Amino acid sequence: MPDFSADLNRLVFSADAWGYGSNNLHEGVVEAEEIEFSNKEVVWAVFQDSWDANLKAVRYTKERLKEGAIELQAMSDALNHVVKVLMEQDENFARVLIKSSVADL
Repeated sequence: MPDFSADLNRLVFSADAWGYGSNNLHEGVVEAEEIEFSNKEVVWAVFQDSWDANLKAVRYTKERLKEGAIELQAMSDALNHVVKVLMEQDENFARVLIKSSVADL
């Protein structure tokens, strides 16, 4: 029979990994915002078109990073919910077994 606690530990580890990934993507969003809002005081002159194109790329990347962070956090939340439900079911089953074994005495 498989070790149930080890399986739950793997689920918790996986949920944490998804959460860490979400945090890392969020850090990327912060970095992209720093780029987006930097150099506003610079007069780009002939390079204005290049700067504007770069800003579009940064904004696009920032939005994709935000979406990714949200989805990774959703995976983490879902796995944590599964762990919680399984632990509750396991505890309830253990109580039933204890009650039945005490009743048999």
